[in-house]
Amino acid sequence: MDTAGYLEKLKKGSKRGPHTKEQALADQIWTHFGKRLHFARIMKMIKEKGVRWVRECLEEVRKGDARDRLSLFIHKVAQAKIAWKSDIIKPYD
Repeated sequence: MDTAGYLEKLKKGSKRGPHTKEQALADQIWTHFGKRLHFARIMKMIKEKGVRWVRECLEEVRKGDARDRLSLFIHKVAQAKIAWKSDIIKPYD
């Protein structure tokens, strides 16, 4: 394939978009931070912490004026204390 055809294909992008809302959010985060964070890591954060929490953290980072926004985003997402029902351990009777 010649270079011109390859560049046109890149400009068009993929015909298919993200399949789920998690993938759409991950793609939004990935492009916002200039593709400096691995896509798989973003997906793992979303699956562990939830779409709502990650979206809220992204909005806080966007509105703020931090110098290193990527580090701030990772720190905010990691702060979430999510207790799933299966993780709650009952004391002995």
